[in-house]
Amino acid sequence: MATPGAADTRLIALYRDMLPKKIFDAHMHVWGKGTVRELLKKPNYNKEILGVNDYLEDLTPLYPGVEEIRVNAIPMPAASLPEDP
Repeated sequence: MATPGAADTRLIALYRDMLPKKIFDAHMHVWGKGTVRELLKKPNYNKEILGVNDYLEDLTPLYPGVEEIRVNAIPMPAASLPEDP
Protein backbone atom coordinates (compact mmCIF):
# COMPACT_ATOMS: atom_id res chain seq x y z
CA MET A 1 0.00 0.00 0.00
CA ALA A 2 1.23 3.48 -0.82
CA THR A 3 1.77 5.72 2.18
CA PRO A 4 0.63 9.34 1.81
CA GLY A 5 3.47 11.85 1.94
CA ALA A 6 3.46 15.14 3.88
CA ALA A 7 1.77 17.10 1.08
CA ASP A 8 -0.87 14.37 0.68
CA THR A 9 -1.54 14.39 4.43
CA ARG A 10 -2.11 18.17 4.40
CA LEU A 11 -4.51 17.92 1.47
CA ILE A 12 -6.40 15.02 3.05
CA ALA A 13 -6.94 17.14 6.18
CA LEU A 14 -8.39 19.94 4.01
CA TYR A 15 -10.86 17.87 1.99
CA ARG A 16 -11.75 14.94 4.26
CA ASP A 17 -15.08 16.47 5.34
CA MET A 18 -16.08 17.17 1.72
CA LEU A 19 -15.77 13.60 0.43
CA PRO A 20 -18.93 11.64 -0.31
CA LYS A 21 -19.35 8.14 1.14
CA LYS A 22 -19.22 6.65 -2.37
CA ILE A 23 -16.83 7.63 -5.17
CA PHE A 24 -16.95 6.60 -8.82
CA ASP A 25 -13.75 7.09 -10.84
CA ALA A 26 -14.96 7.28 -14.44
CA HIS A 27 -11.55 6.86 -16.09
CA MET A 28 -8.99 4.43 -14.66
CA HIS A 29 -6.48 2.51 -16.79
CA VAL A 30 -5.33 -1.07 -16.27
CA TRP A 31 -1.62 -0.96 -17.13
CA GLY A 32 0.52 -3.73 -18.49
CA LYS A 33 4.28 -3.25 -18.15
CA GLY A 34 4.80 -3.87 -21.85
CA THR A 35 2.04 -1.54 -23.05
CA VAL A 36 3.42 1.87 -22.13
CA ARG A 37 7.05 2.51 -22.97
CA GLU A 38 7.44 5.29 -20.38
CA LEU A 39 6.58 2.86 -17.55
CA LEU A 40 9.50 0.63 -18.47
CA LYS A 41 11.87 3.51 -17.60
CA LYS A 42 10.48 4.05 -14.07
CA PRO A 43 12.55 2.25 -11.42
CA ASN A 44 9.60 1.94 -9.01
CA TYR A 45 7.33 0.23 -11.54
CA ASN A 46 7.82 -3.38 -10.51
CA LYS A 47 4.54 -5.08 -11.47
CA GLU A 48 3.78 -6.80 -14.73
CA ILE A 49 0.17 -5.59 -14.57
CA LEU A 50 -1.27 -2.75 -12.51
CA GLY A 51 -4.91 -3.62 -12.02
CA VAL A 52 -8.01 -2.42 -10.22
CA ASN A 53 -7.07 -3.97 -6.85
CA ASP A 54 -3.65 -2.25 -6.89
CA TYR A 55 -5.30 1.04 -7.80
CA LEU A 56 -7.87 0.78 -5.01
CA GLU A 57 -5.19 -0.21 -2.49
CA ASP A 58 -3.17 2.87 -3.39
CA LEU A 59 -6.19 5.21 -3.26
CA THR A 60 -7.74 4.04 0.00
CA PRO A 61 -5.39 6.05 2.29
CA LEU A 62 -6.20 9.21 0.29
CA TYR A 63 -9.97 8.87 0.83
CA PRO A 64 -10.63 8.77 4.58
CA GLY A 65 -14.22 7.93 5.46
CA VAL A 66 -15.13 6.79 1.95
CA GLU A 67 -17.04 3.52 2.18
CA GLU A 68 -17.00 2.53 -1.48
CA ILE A 69 -14.80 3.33 -4.48
CA ARG A 70 -15.95 2.07 -7.88
CA VAL A 71 -14.04 2.45 -11.12
CA ASN A 72 -14.53 2.29 -14.86
CA ALA A 73 -11.39 0.30 -15.77
CA ILE A 74 -10.02 0.79 -19.28
CA PRO A 75 -7.23 -1.53 -20.50
CA MET A 76 -4.24 -0.01 -22.24
CA PRO A 77 -3.60 -1.03 -25.86
CA ALA A 78 -0.74 -3.26 -26.92
CA ALA A 79 2.67 -1.60 -27.29
CA SER A 80 2.87 -2.91 -30.83
CA LEU A 81 0.08 -0.57 -31.98
CA PRO A 82 1.26 2.61 -33.69
CA GLU A 83 1.18 5.73 -31.52
CA ASP A 84 -0.14 7.83 -34.40
CA PRO A 85 -2.79 5.75 -36.19
